Amino acid sequence: MTELDCQLISAMERLDEAALLASVSQLLDHGCDYFHMQYLLNAGMKRVGDIFEAGEYFIADLMFSGVLYNEVLDIICNEMDVRSAGLQGTILIAVMENDIHDIGKNILCSVLRASGFQIVDLGMDVSAEKIVDAVENVRPDILMLSGVMDFSVNSMKKTITLLTERGLRDQVCIVIGGNCVNAHTQEQVGADACFKDVLDTLEYSKKIVGDKYQ
Repeated sequence: MTELDCQLISAMERLDEAALLASVSQLLDHGCDYFHMQYLLNAGMKRVGDIFEAGEYFIADLMFSGVLYNEVLDIICNEMDVRSAGLQGTILIAVMENDIHDIGKNILCSVLRASGFQIVDLGMDVSAEKIVDAVENVRPDILMLSGVMDFSVNSMKKTITLLTERGLRDQVCIVIGGNCVNAHTQEQVGADACFKDVLDTLEYSKKIVGDKYQ
């Protein structure tokens, strides 16, 4: 890892916008590719999450980190034609009913869009009925259900049950994510996959869409 790499990670960790943008500019000048810069941003975000869990950062800091992350991705995308090689896959994503935590969802949307996916973002606090209606209308390749609060698990299960009742379950790959989920939750609600890491979610999405359109 180069000194410039470390500078970007550190700037992201410290939530230092000026230093972060300066590091991005220097890395772009040095020919750094999009996916490596995305890796560095994720490393910095992981440190932000660790600091938050240690009680040294607060919700406002976590929200600001998401703003910085999206700002940098937009800058990189404007400099590189990363969207031109899109996978032509469509992903429908929503935060579950009564859950208003969307920082992780927003970051994931930015990463997926930058990697060429078409994203239909229903936002937060979305009912099972609205999600199922959207699946029927959009016909996405992947449905992503996000939740932070524990009660979101029941909403995920309700959504998947309703998809089954309407004959749509087998037509879409379902991925769940967020602080409230784990491998047991995946089995409990009937999802196809469960991830908490952005890059793991991205790689899985590429595989699903790649396999579907081979």
